[in-house]
Amino acid sequence: MVETAARVQQRGVTHGFLRGGSPLQRPVFGSYHAPQKPVRDIGYVICPPHGWEGIQCYQSVQRLADELAAAGFHTLRLDYDGTGESLGSDEEPARVAAWMESVRRAALALGEHVERVGLIGMRVGATLAGMLAAELELANVVLWEACVSGAHYTREMEILASAAPSAIQAGRQERPGGIEAGGYLLTDETIASLNALDLMKVKPRGEVDVLLVQRNDRPPIFGKKLAEHLAREGCRVLLEQLPGHKEMMTYPERSVPATAILARIRDWALERSMVASESRGEGQLALAEEAVEGRVRHRPVRFGPSRRLFGVLTEPTASGEGRAPVLILTGGVVPRTGVNRMNVVLASRLAARGHTVLRIDVSGICESAPAEGAAPNDPHAASLLEDVRGAVQLLLETTGHATISLLGLCSGAYASFQTALADPRVRGVVLLNPEVFHLAEGSPKFSQTEQSQAAKHYRQSLFSLAAWKKLLSGKANVRYIVGFAAARAKTSVASARDRLSAQIKKVPQGLAGDFHRLLARDVRLTVVMADGDPGHESLMNQLAADLGALRRMGFELKITPGPDHTFNDFSVRLPLVDWLVEILSR
Repeated sequence: MVETAARVQQRGVTHGFLRGGSPLQRPVFGSYHAPQKPVRDIGYVICPPHGWEGIQCYQSVQRLADELAAAGFHTLRLDYDGTGESLGSDEEPARVAAWMESVRRAALALGEHVERVGLIGMRVGATLAGMLAAELELANVVLWEACVSGAHYTREMEILASAAPSAIQAGRQERPGGIEAGGYLLTDETIASLNALDLMKVKPRGEVDVLLVQRNDRPPIFGKKLAEHLAREGCRVLLEQLPGHKEMMTYPERSVPATAILARIRDWALERSMVASESRGEGQLALAEEAVEGRVRHRPVRFGPSRRLFGVLTEPTASGEGRAPVLILTGGVVPRTGVNRMNVVLASRLAARGHTVLRIDVSGICESAPAEGAAPNDPHAASLLEDVRGAVQLLLETTGHATISLLGLCSGAYASFQTALADPRVRGVVLLNPEVFHLAEGSPKFSQTEQSQAAKHYRQSLFSLAAWKKLLSGKANVRYIVGFAAARAKTSVASARDRLSAQIKKVPQGLAGDFHRLLARDVRLTVVMADGDPGHESLMNQLAADLGALRRMGFELKITPGPDHTFNDFSVRLPLVDWLVEILSR
């Protein structure tokens, strides 16, 4: 069963699009958290960080909205124009103006249901919120670890870009104009627009209550200066240093929601609010069920057991049978957009060619609730393959097609591969940087990829005096080494057994055998590996002598340069997307 997500609430959250104030304005995607009673008189628009930082703190932003809604506040999480699920891209002109207009429209829409509106901004989102305080009539503003000037932010992004593997390998990357940081582009024009933003020059409209939240592991030098400036301009300012920011801003799979900060923002907001009058507190914000751009329609959906799964359908607007549908699965603990929105671009371009495309958050990731009794943020949860089966069924029922193609990255590649093996309706599968093809009972400890990495490390350690001293002094993790050695021995025995069996049966065994069975079933099988990715060496070892025969059967293996697991490098990602569109459209 599927329902449009704008009509179906999951934990009191609806997803959809804010329509433009004029025909020239594109719809902007938002997630609305309806308030629990008693409803408060203020509603909040959350202005998230941009780019990679937004991926890092996705859980915290989501949980903050939940906390505020549970306390009675109408709350709207926003994807700025050209970010997240909103239409557009980083390469377009006037990005900063479009982001600020997105916040204006969100505040205006929320203002129809509450007596007063507040903004909560994080990082560069706080910069946008602070600038808009000069023109919007706001009740409260929360500036969380604000970039006091846009120039500070662009300098930080320049440092992040310079630390990327592609930047370190000088001379290989052909960059577009601007800064390419974490898979997101700030064009020269966007940089200039950001550099013009300065919270130290802002004069807020009216007597605004401002909470400045600063991390507690650094001196709040800029925070103090900003607090003094805003106080001089007539604001009631509170500056607080709180724990949790550092633990939040890390790799998504390790990110820990900043609970102390979330609780303080909620309590501060409660202290500055009242119960809403009955006439303003009962209505809920309505979001549009779809957004159309050219020949492509985007619509959020919920499906699966208890409708716990969230996804976005991207489909051609023209009626007719269309081409076979495509399911795109993200890897790790990141949203269905992918780390760098590659999935959004792929879906739109495939839909323009006639494919209906579904991108989903699997159970326990981002907008999809965990399965009953399961923990969140597990990319290999026990429910993973069930989720994918449900998504396949949804796509086939929606389109009326009998066959489907799958594309997945990392853990999404694992799920795509396993589904293709089990479901004859899968006629094409593209695996991007797969690290695990089969999982034993329990967690994937000492996978072949991990074994390859560890083996390389220990080979190097044989000639390291420091490594031998560490081992002899008892400081080495002997239990891990023994476990690795046992797993490596088991793999070696299994590989030898597969080679012997292949010679006897004249058919590849192991992973090569799985590939052979898919190809014999006339499934188009494609693997894309970054040459420095941890799974590359493991894949080559497992296919070994069978690679030539598999290629003659139609297997395609594409190697991209660099150790770029998520294809953040523009010079790699842009041609790869072109190539994938052609592969999936065949």
